[in-house]
Amino acid sequence: MRYTVTTRINDRPVSFRTPIADPFVHTTIRISRRDRIRSLLRPWMDVHVIVDGDSEAIRHVMGQGRAQAGTAERLVDHEKSIK
Repeated sequence: MRYTVTTRINDRPVSFRTPIADPFVHTTIRISRRDRIRSLLRPWMDVHVIVDGDSEAIRHVMGQGRAQAGTAERLVDHEKSIK
């Protein structure tokens, strides 16, 4: 799989690099009874969901981001030249 999901609650890994087929994923996080009880003693609970990919997938996404940024800059320059 090209993409993985890592889930952490209060810096404790719940799942680590679970393979997924699609980076645009709906993730359900089940919080254990122990973590809910611990959260009563603290005013917060940090939940982190990290979607990661292999190096080729990351290069592809970053390349698209640069291409879209360049298109946006050209559009802004074009709008300025019209005014």
